Amino acid sequence: MNILSTIASGLAGWLTYHDMLRNTPQHDESVLHPPIWELAKANGYKPAKEFPLPRRPGQRGASKKVDLVLGSASRREYVVLELKFKKTAYQMAGSLTADARKIARIDAATINQTLDDYPDIDLPRCGDDWPIRRATLLVWRKGDIGNAMRQKDESTILRDQFLVVLKKMTSKPSTVTPAELAEAMQKNTPIRTVDCLEGYLRFASTRTTDRYWVGILNQRNSWLKL
Repeated sequence: MNILSTIASGLAGWLTYHDMLRNTPQHDESVLHPPIWELAKANGYKPAKEFPLPRRPGQRGASKKVDLVLGSASRREYVVLELKFKKTAYQMAGSLTADARKIARIDAATINQTLDDYPDIDLPRCGDDWPIRRATLLVWRKGDIGNAMRQKDESTILRDQFLVVLKKMTSKPSTVTPAELAEAMQKNTPIRTVDCLEGYLRFASTRTTDRYWVGILNQRNSWLKL
């Protein structure tokens, strides 16, 4: 069982449900916390939001925080997840690159130090041999994600990885052009969901043509260069 694939699929269903109720949630990442929490708990993970990272020597200002951290003693695994819910027609706040950079080096020692500093956080201690899945999750509507990924503060590393995931929804990912890809998204005619090493892509069925999309990028070795 891959919890990130489950989260991608579950969120797409949750967005479909709310849209069919004509109760579209506000485009704020905080609305994504409850459904992810429920999906995590149902699959054997304990969740913690706004997980504070240990302060570095000489660091100024507030401690950096990770949007969601999931830990499972039974599965001996951790998930470190940054979230974004992009508002249609608005520039995306922050960047996936900054999120990826923040979480790329989080290890068992980092997690356990936070658990020592904040004993009220109800997560299991992370074993040195436990895998840690690090990922960024982005929800958006319609097909305007291309412009968001072209903003100047996005690294080519994240842009290229995101493009790989988007292309894999088509029948010929190796030859599809950017124009064809944009047209497929604008017309809401995806060919398939995506589940690959680079990440996941799911789409929601909606009562309008403004389809919701859920994309997850998995950490790659290249993130350590950000």
